Amino acid sequence: MIGHQLAGAVLAAVVALAAAGTASADMSGLVGNTVIGVTPDKVTRKIQLGADGGYRITLSDGSVSTGKWTEEGGKLCYERIDPPPPAGSPNPLCVEGFDGHKAGDTWSAPWRNGATMSLTAISGQ
Repeated sequence: MIGHQLAGAVLAAVVALAAAGTASADMSGLVGNTVIGVTPDKVTRKIQLGADGGYRITLSDGSVSTGKWTEEGGKLCYERIDPPPPAGSPNPLCVEGFDGHKAGDTWSAPWRNGATMSLTAISGQ
């Protein structure tokens, strides 16, 4: 009897660890809102995630990219559709540091070469 209880406890622990290893990001607080990101080189990105899985990013120079977004392995992933990404660029591009935030939050997320991007979420799109 004790052997069965121990086996059950071990199985429960394995299931819990497996679930923790496949955690997904929570973007619900950002959907329908706008995230303003400023990179170290002072380029501003206005990021809008739609409830339909679409996204729109507008850069400070006025250029726009659109596509689909998903949550994968705790990261926000952008599949760029228009314009198509440059040859050799990852598509989708998956980034860390957006999960768990909502309108009113200000935070930093990893950027290129060990730098960070400053981010602020504002209400609405």
